Amino acid sequence: MKNFSCFFIQVLLFAGLLAFATEASIDSELRQNINKVTDLSKIKVVGFKWQQKAKTTLGIFEYIEVFNNSSLDYRNIKLEVLIYNKNKRLYKFIVPMSGELEANAKKKFRIVTLPILPFDPDETIVNILSAELLYVDDDIKILAENAIKIISFDHVVENVTSKVVIVNSLKFKNESENFFKNIVFSINFLDQKGNSIKSVPFKVRGVIGPKETRNVENFQVPGIGIDYFSNVQLSVFKGELINYREYLEKGGKSKFVKLSDFQDVADTPLPRKDLKINKFTIVNKSRSTIGLMTIDLSNKSRYEYENLVLEMRFINSGGNTISSKKIKIKEKIKPFSERIFSEVNFGIVDNDFSKINLTILSASMIGSSPELKKVETKDSVGRLENKNYDNDKASQLIKFDSNEEILVLDANIGRRASLKILNLSNHRIFNPTFKLILLDDKSKVLKTLRFKLSGFIEPKSERTYRSIEIDNLASFKYESFRLEYLSGEKLK
Repeated sequence: MKNFSCFFIQVLLFAGLLAFATEASIDSELRQNINKVTDLSKIKVVGFKWQQKAKTTLGIFEYIEVFNNSSLDYRNIKLEVLIYNKNKRLYKFIVPMSGELEANAKKKFRIVTLPILPFDPDETIVNILSAELLYVDDDIKILAENAIKIISFDHVVENVTSKVVIVNSLKFKNESENFFKNIVFSINFLDQKGNSIKSVPFKVRGVIGPKETRNVENFQVPGIGIDYFSNVQLSVFKGELINYREYLEKGGKSKFVKLSDFQDVADTPLPRKDLKINKFTIVNKSRSTIGLMTIDLSNKSRYEYENLVLEMRFINSGGNTISSKKIKIKEKIKPFSERIFSEVNFGIVDNDFSKINLTILSASMIGSSPELKKVETKDSVGRLENKNYDNDKASQLIKFDSNEEILVLDANIGRRASLKILNLSNHRIFNPTFKLILLDDKSKVLKTLRFKLSGFIEPKSERTYRSIEIDNLASFKYESFRLEYLSGEKLK
């Protein structure tokens, strides 16, 4: 019996250590950039199946299966698809996956589509390129506690007349890779044994970026309402997690924003960050009737969304959540716009509630508009020129022929052709040149034409060229075509 008791105690100790290690691992991961997971070793592609991979057609996977061997949930996973043709030439595609991947679970992402394949695939490798942590409101408090370090707290407690804490200065640092606003601190009053007598929260408004230090001075915290205490401690209670765009909009310093934030987030559809609920009004909340509300939404991104999914949390007078439900808005909201959705139906009202919390869970991206910073004009033959182009740099251009990094996403060949091009490189690519291969009804080469486009494609960006004139195209009768990137130019 004694040996059994010792064994049982050892098991409990081991379980405790394991739980502690798991919690420490989670805390460590939450310290990282919520928008970019740095350790991808626990997320792996474990299987995939092609549905269509014929040359000159869209590449389509029937499914790609991913295994999450961690204690955290993930979202916005990007896959890197590496394909070798029969000549062992490598082509690379980056594919974003919609949906979420739960902790310790496998998931099949179905009908994954690639651009038109200019070759017959021979060998395929699929890797995880990037992912984001999936967080809910409760996690934000934990994340802020881990992220914000209090450096100094110079204060005086005036508990005789005004009952306030006079703060001469409060200095704190964001040690994480995330952006926050409105950090809430808690002044904890302790007795002689170190037990908490009372806690008084206060909010420091404003934003703080990764590795940034802030110092706020000369303010008061009212409402302490306590006559006796032995000691005072300050702790971080919670903070609001934001993205780099809101950080800059609210006066954040650009030196705390990394180039990778722009590359990884700015051009990626993130509905929970792109879409903002400005306000909402309950039109009808009578019990046992259809609940109706009006929602004012704004879209700060260059992406168009539809099928918005929102979560409603019903709060009673005591501040507790009594129930929740999800609602779907099928209508679209255009890029850089605001829209009011009237008489949104949220189903039968089956509880009396005091207020509602409303959050955006997901939305489907259906299209995008050009980035606002680009100003383009079109000449008589339909080739695009950018007004920001510096002619003095033309003499500094050198050849760029890495066709693994320039992909044709879509092509429409005719009297006025159009091309959608994706530049995966880190360079601005000027004057891209393409080869158009015309094929007969037996897929034999009928004619090869070359054409050159003016202007440039920004790094990590798409660009659509329209109304392109291809010389002598109308004089050939062809059944199909193949389009290949030949070369372009970049700055020295």
